[in-house]
Amino acid sequence: MPAEGPAGPSPSLPRVTDTDTSDESQWTPAHEAVETSDYEALTVLLASGTDPNERCFGHTLLTHALDVEGDSHLQTGYPWNTAATAVLLAYGADPQLPADDGQTPHGAR
Repeated sequence: MPAEGPAGPSPSLPRVTDTDTSDESQWTPAHEAVETSDYEALTVLLASGTDPNERCFGHTLLTHALDVEGDSHLQTGYPWNTAATAVLLAYGADPQLPADDGQTPHGAR
């Protein structure tokens, strides 16, 4: 299993323990890769056809990545790491696509 990011898992979202996405309490593999800062797995999944705009628990991959990256920065004081965001944008994630709460990566509603 990939290492967790410097801030660990986000307390606001449930953890995935395997890749069976039929259980509503689990993330998709791509969202798990975002949460655990596993950029290699994220890249492999996107290169294999995962939709860069998929949603899970109300988050697009891009809004999830920004949430994780921002939380990590705020909790650790380390510089903002935007690797997941960069990978997602490179694979065509739409920065104008809002999460279920209406929030976009640009912060507009």
